[in-house]
Amino acid sequence: MDGMVGGRGAHARAVAVVLAISVGVGALAAPAGAGSPTPTPAPTPTSVPAAPIVSPSTPALTTFPGDEWAGDRPPSPDAAFRQRTFPLPASVEWHRLFPAGRWAGPPEATGPVDAEGLPMREEADGRLWYTATNLGIQALRRLEGYRLTGDRAYLDSARRMAVKLRELAVHEGRATWLPFPYDDRKARMQAPWVNALGQGVALSLFSRLHRLEGDPADLAFAVGLFESFRQLRRPDGPWVSELDADGYLWFEHYPAGVRGRVLNAHAYAVLALRDYWQETGSPEARRWLEGGLATLRDKGAEFRRPGTWSRYNLRDPVAHANYHLFHVRQLRALGFASGDPWFGALAEAFVEDYRGKQPWRYHDADAAPNAPDIPARMTPDAGPAPDAGPAPGASAAP
Repeated sequence: MDGMVGGRGAHARAVAVVLAISVGVGALAAPAGAGSPTPTPAPTPTSVPAAPIVSPSTPALTTFPGDEWAGDRPPSPDAAFRQRTFPLPASVEWHRLFPAGRWAGPPEATGPVDAEGLPMREEADGRLWYTATNLGIQALRRLEGYRLTGDRAYLDSARRMAVKLRELAVHEGRATWLPFPYDDRKARMQAPWVNALGQGVALSLFSRLHRLEGDPADLAFAVGLFESFRQLRRPDGPWVSELDADGYLWFEHYPAGVRGRVLNAHAYAVLALRDYWQETGSPEARRWLEGGLATLRDKGAEFRRPGTWSRYNLRDPVAHANYHLFHVRQLRALGFASGDPWFGALAEAFVEDYRGKQPWRYHDADAAPNAPDIPARMTPDAGPAPDAGPAPGASAAP
């Protein structure tokens, strides 16, 4: 039930050419044959019926400060996906969401940097690249440093990284894309390609910058990034969102690549949509936010392997101890973001699955040197308390 909207034919092929030229490499595509797997029945969380498919008969037409066209593109009839209504808190503090408990680090970028001090990613062959994920995550951590210290150096550093993201952007109509300029052979991704994590962290960054400084240009850029999430899977242009055979909305880390349904990328994209919705109040943003939440509410337990590490993705049997820690933090953040204590309950089930085993492996230059092995439990004072009763997905096979 993969949805296909817009960008077909000559126009979309032209967009792919523009993307290729912008980064100096080949067309945006994954190799042929990397199709979607045959879905398996999802273990249903305790007493939770499947979400209904909701397709609004008329789109919400809204405008926001600094951007006269935000939200005015009607959603395609193909963009009908399973959805739930969540008790979304009107406002959630940043540290409850991304970066979900991370230590901010210094104002300066960490890892490889260019002559201007901007972070770069080093690939296995030794080449350095700018990537949306690295720039966006490091900028968000600098905003966290600014929140914690009030030191303007953190904000200035985040702003420089945001400027570089603008320079890397490619615009297709109202959508803004941040392509990766290198091939990822393990994931079978061919440059230039995009993913939900890179699009998402940038969306969070520009939503928060607008909240801090009120610059209409930041909001306009955030709107373009949001529009990229509204582009469902298509054969001849960039996309990060798709519908599975059951009608659930997924935000993909490797669109059409060998690995699919990556938990941490989908979760960060949902949290980014939460940031954007909180900043704009857009009804259409809420629809996509709740669509992404519904997917995890109904299928999140599939990532659990009782007594051991959680699955990294659902398309191939990969699990990593360090990503298990990310999943715990993300699920707790989703509890705050959604107002639904189910996510906190699943997070605690993940904690118990790994308690007493080898210490968390935490490979990150920005990590606090004395970070606790297991984050503190969510409490009623800090956020939604977990539901009583069996842990979500307790019956799932390891």
